[in-house]
Amino acid sequence: MGERFERARLLFGQGRFALAEKELLEDLADDPEDRDALALLALARSNLGRRDDALGAARAAVRAAPDWDWAHYVLASVLYDRDEYAEAEEAVGEAVRLDPEYADYRRLQAAILVESGEPAKGLAAARVGMELDPESARLRAIEGLALHHLNRPEEAAHSFREALALDPENALAHAGLGRVAVRTGDHRGAEDHYREALRANPGYEWARAGLLDALRARYPVYGLLLRFFEWMRSLPSGARTAVFIGIYVLAQVARKTSTSASGATKTMLQAFFVLYGVFALLTWAADPLFNLLLRLRREGRLLLDEDETKASNAVGALLAGAALAGVGWLLWRRDGWWMAALLLALAMPSTTAIFALRKSWVRTGAGIVVAGTLLAGLSGVAMELASGGSVGGTLLCLAAIVVFVLGTWIIFGLGLLRRR
Repeated sequence: MGERFERARLLFGQGRFALAEKELLEDLADDPEDRDALALLALARSNLGRRDDALGAARAAVRAAPDWDWAHYVLASVLYDRDEYAEAEEAVGEAVRLDPEYADYRRLQAAILVESGEPAKGLAAARVGMELDPESARLRAIEGLALHHLNRPEEAAHSFREALALDPENALAHAGLGRVAVRTGDHRGAEDHYREALRANPGYEWARAGLLDALRARYPVYGLLLRFFEWMRSLPSGARTAVFIGIYVLAQVARKTSTSASGATKTMLQAFFVLYGVFALLTWAADPLFNLLLRLRREGRLLLDEDETKASNAVGALLAGAALAGVGWLLWRRDGWWMAALLLALAMPSTTAIFALRKSWVRTGAGIVVAGTLLAGLSGVAMELASGGSVGGTLLCLAAIVVFVLGTWIIFGLGLLRRR
């Protein structure tokens, strides 16, 4: 290995990834097939957030040395950061095949399996790694993560504490204890654990997102939502589906029954249906909505990233518009006003989801669709208000509302959002 590579490795170890990349590119200019330089270049670019470039370098390392286990491990790491779990699992499996005795390959394999929805297999992989390296805090923390996903919080907390006994600076273990605290409703304790995780690793995204959850949970409504979804995560997938379907059916029964009811019963049934609507909207738009409140605090402003800030701006603008339209309906009782309020409210989930889409081209396309749909819907509202009952305007607005509802289901149902 030449001087440039050694300098690059030293710079990489210091976290100076851009300078490391520069040295590696100069090294590769002399030897484009240098497997060590290609693998380290992939990791440097991944740490710089340039995931496409990182993937290209990782694949080049595998082409240069197809029988080198480390190249496959690097490729798996880059794919894992891109949330491409199927390919990542295949790549790390090849690394394990080539060197089954290296414990860290088992750690990455376990992490990929857990994140891809197979925590039982992930737990098994972590424990194989722990047999190879019983003193690995990272493997013990991954074991805790797998147990957390298997809804075994007490065992998960035990594994996280054992990981911290081995390495008090293990960020995953601190964040894992934060997640366990959230599940038990101890949001203040969760904040402390997440802050420790961020102290150990200031760039740790899972801890940052978890701390935001814990801070938002100070608001009772969000706290209830968070507890509800933590409880939902503890259920089998079939049971989760059954719960959502059951709530939806109850809401529809309440709506239909209220038409023939009277007095207090009618009021209660209508209130239940309205609460269901608010609940449904919050399940999709709660984070950016409560981020608006967090921005009143310095810590909240510092924790929110650029996309989260933009999403909170969008939801604030839409919410203000919906509120003004509601006031317009109360004052003038024109159908166009309640249609505008409904349109703007239902636009919130799709609009804010744009800022969490993984792929930039998908984000751009979704932004164009959302902007066009909103413009078409507001044009319909304007037509209805101008004419005092335009059928065309009403249909245009209702069509936009349908697009927003379907778009929300498509975005969330297909799992197009970034992993947190």
